[in-house]
Amino acid sequence: MSLDFDRIYLGGKNGPMASGKFKLSEAGLGWKNSVTNQIITVSADDILKFHWIRVARGYEVRITKKNTHILKFDGFPKDAFDSLASTMNRFYRKTLEPKEISTRGYNWGQAEFQNSMLSFSVHNKEAFEIPLTDVVNTTVSGKNEVLVEFNAPKSVNPKERTREDSLVEIRFYIPGNVTEGQIFEDGEKTLLKDRQTGEEPDEEEEGAEAGEISAAAQKVATDQDGEALSAATLFCDTIKEKSDINAALSEMIVSFDELLCLTPRSRFQVDMHADFFRLRGKTHDYKILYTSVTKLFLVPKPDDLHWNFIVGIHPPLRQGQTRYPYLVFQFERETEIDLNLNITDEVMEEKYAGRLEKHYDGQLFQVTSDIFQGLVGKRVATPSQSYRSAQGYHGVKCSQKANEAILYPLEKAFISVPKPPIYIPFVEISAVTFSRISSVTGTTKTFEVKFSLTSGLEYSFSSISREEHGPLESFCRSKKLSIHNEIADESSYRDFDDEGGRRAGSNTIIDYRDDMDDSESEDEDFIADKSGSDVDEEFNENYSSSSGEEDDERKSSKEKEDDGSSSVGTPKSVVPSKSKPKSDDGAPKKRVAKAKKEGPKRPMTSFLFFSREHRAKLREKDPTMTLGEIGKALGALWKDVTSAEKSVRYSSLIYRNSKLWPRKIPNDINESSKNSRMQEV
Repeated sequence: MSLDFDRIYLGGKNGPMASGKFKLSEAGLGWKNSVTNQIITVSADDILKFHWIRVARGYEVRITKKNTHILKFDGFPKDAFDSLASTMNRFYRKTLEPKEISTRGYNWGQAEFQNSMLSFSVHNKEAFEIPLTDVVNTTVSGKNEVLVEFNAPKSVNPKERTREDSLVEIRFYIPGNVTEGQIFEDGEKTLLKDRQTGEEPDEEEEGAEAGEISAAAQKVATDQDGEALSAATLFCDTIKEKSDINAALSEMIVSFDELLCLTPRSRFQVDMHADFFRLRGKTHDYKILYTSVTKLFLVPKPDDLHWNFIVGIHPPLRQGQTRYPYLVFQFERETEIDLNLNITDEVMEEKYAGRLEKHYDGQLFQVTSDIFQGLVGKRVATPSQSYRSAQGYHGVKCSQKANEAILYPLEKAFISVPKPPIYIPFVEISAVTFSRISSVTGTTKTFEVKFSLTSGLEYSFSSISREEHGPLESFCRSKKLSIHNEIADESSYRDFDDEGGRRAGSNTIIDYRDDMDDSESEDEDFIADKSGSDVDEEFNENYSSSSGEEDDERKSSKEKEDDGSSSVGTPKSVVPSKSKPKSDDGAPKKRVAKAKKEGPKRPMTSFLFFSREHRAKLREKDPTMTLGEIGKALGALWKDVTSAEKSVRYSSLIYRNSKLWPRKIPNDINESSKNSRMQEV
């Protein structure tokens, strides 16, 4: 006879809980996953005790095994207590003990270890438990704060993952030091004691400082140097040791000592196990499942001295608020290693046949990548064989924002390392743009390439040598990527040397020096008037006028009209082109820029002619008058001039003294002008 329950969840795990069937029998108890058919069994002889606890999903049965391991099953209804208690008493001679949990919501209490579980109690009542097997990293942040990070759980049902929350980080504030009664020596390590099975947390004594791991007044523990042991540091070390239980149970296959990691920056001891690998550093420890590894890359640095091995992981490693989706290891090319894998022949044939070898002897970067490939089960991507830089390397040196980087063209993607590593698949690239960064001199020797993705993101890589433009553009065209080349459209970009004007990478010579000389050379066809403009400016202080000068101007103008040699209104004779004058050394002389021919010059107004006629008279009358006073006086005199006099006398002067002459003058003005000249004579 047995007792069965459906829709019971396996607890004690981080992330979504799996639902299944729970069964009690005389031989023991078991649980079967309804999705994966995973089976968990506990024999009757291994059961130590049962607890009945109120949880979020109804009630929980907490099973403590004799080896101190704990199993939790959630989802029991409240009325199932009687049937479970009687069945457990009849089959196993054990009592189902109700256990209360703290519901105060306090965040200050006692943290204690019980095998692979971390229990936090408030006022002698358990508030929550944390499975240490899910811890991936722990470190002391500051002086008294311990940061504990958890690995993202594997989803039992992918559809349920988006609807479940999982714990990824928790921080403990642990002030003070530890006492000798709280620690024990485990070889060379000093750790915190576990709470004995069945032992309940001690009540906090009055006057004791809250938050200390133990309230007993004991002697402060010290290390070998006589310094007091920090409670936070010892708490962190104990979590590291407890979280490594799975590693202790599974044999280590191989270990690499002091591997240099560029991202995140540190040196790690890398321990490879059957299902995961662990990074052990001075301040951080990480446990990474092989199922979390997404990509593997092996690329040479363009210095003939180093190789980079990149491991892509999801979810990324976390250090505070910083996330690292890629691990970038650097190896020296000449470093070699000789090792044997700790795997039996049976396991090698059954599980790793054709993927791993029993013995490795060769370069360290090659051995490491081969072992990762065999254990992870993913191919290691290498640079494309169809690309070589101008110097013959597989990568291109560049800058990504303020960081130096190396851009590697692969067969199906681009990848940039070391910081930050950026992976750009070809299928996500909408356009590749080559452009030049504007420069004052216009002679910069670098260019920029920008990758525009279909998602709207853009990645720009600058400070690339202009010699790499040709090979990189040819590679993009061979992969049928959409290319926008802005370099050819920029007038400031000239790939010529300083002497012959030869284009980089081409045999064609294009000389632009003649065009440059034309823009700066003198125009031989243009003869400037040395006397300045035809009419002096109105407010020129050095200007002086007399009736004799005006008569001379009229005579010269009349002579030009008679012989038809006026420069205004007649087409200018065409001057035949002449060869450029050369200096003694044979180089062409520079010429002055040509004058712009935008139309005839605008003539003077009637008021300007009036001002030129009366300004000298005002100066003779009062030599102390300033320009401003003269201007006011001229304005007052101009108001007194009648409109008839303005049109007869001064309007005709506009036509006679402008460059528009001999345009047709209105008859009324022409006749008035003749009468005016007769009166003057």
